[in-house]
Amino acid sequence: MRVAKAVESGKTTREVSAHYQVSSAFVSKVHQLWKKTGHVQGKQIDGYRRALLEPYEAAISAPLANSSAKMSRWPVSNGKPGRKPATCRSACFKTKRAYPRI
Repeated sequence: MRVAKAVESGKTTREVSAHYQVSSAFVSKVHQLWKKTGHVQGKQIDGYRRALLEPYEAAISAPLANSSAKMSRWPVSNGKPGRKPATCRSACFKTKRAYPRI
């Protein structure tokens, strides 16, 4: 804002850039933005990206809320909650298989 007002007051872009220790290209861009929009505000860098499933949130959460079954991270086998897969080598060799059966 100060940069744009300094240019508006009659100083050259080089004088303003030397005073504020910024490039003359920056001063020129700020002044153009000031003249075009009437304010100087930075552009949004990344922005807000909506979740892909956001439109379906109600349809997904309603059955889960009404469900009385206990949710588990691990697979269910024979009606019992599954066990966490073995992650260390010794546990994998104890079960005689490299990966847990799902």
